[in-house]
Amino acid sequence: MNHLALMEVLMQEMPDVLSKAEYMADVFEWLQTFKSMGDFTAYQLLLNLSYSNVMSFSDHDFVVMCVGSRRGLRRCFKQDIPRSMEVDLVRWIQSSQDDHFARLRLNFNGLGDQHRPMMLCDIEHTLCELDKYIRKCGQSSKGRPFVGTGELGEIRLPKAWSDKARQIVRIKNEEEAEPDIIEKFVVQSIEAHRVVDGMMEFLVFWEGYDPDEATWEPKDSLMEDAPTMVKAYLKTITY
Repeated sequence: MNHLALMEVLMQEMPDVLSKAEYMADVFEWLQTFKSMGDFTAYQLLLNLSYSNVMSFSDHDFVVMCVGSRRGLRRCFKQDIPRSMEVDLVRWIQSSQDDHFARLRLNFNGLGDQHRPMMLCDIEHTLCELDKYIRKCGQSSKGRPFVGTGELGEIRLPKAWSDKARQIVRIKNEEEAEPDIIEKFVVQSIEAHRVVDGMMEFLVFWEGYDPDEATWEPKDSLMEDAPTMVKAYLKTITY
């Protein structure tokens, strides 16, 4: 019933919100006002809306970094990345992708008949998948082997993407790398711990994210953001 009630409100209010929104970020922030909408869920719904003609924003306007893509970005640069720089780095990767494909001798002709380059959301998704692959390679368990499902079907890009309005870039908060609202990550639970190079890390499950997005986070940073959760977990450890 809660899901149906949410859908009813979205259907009633969303047309007016979309018609008045000046930026893609405005739609995202509105979606986040619903209690059940975390960063990940709100951004995925935003992308789904962008496939239709009800929302005509440029693919270069807005991106939300999930936990996995943040870790993937750190793996690429082999160092910690300040959150204020993450979106700028993703924009740089997107804008300079042709140079990197040429440097790595990769033949990428773009998507569809229009040979569209990778969009901001593609970069974000790729970074997230990169983190998953590296984490998988580091697991000792063999698990279920990957089995392909055959050749991919014909690529069909949304017709709405050819809308001329989508050629106009409208970025909100140009002086900031990302709106403050994107900084919100809530610890749902801490399920395990380990020691790496003498430093304790905790396996954190995040509110609004799938269990597959759980990440290992250092004790020091978690003590700043969620000290109560850390102290509660430490009391359950039997030495």
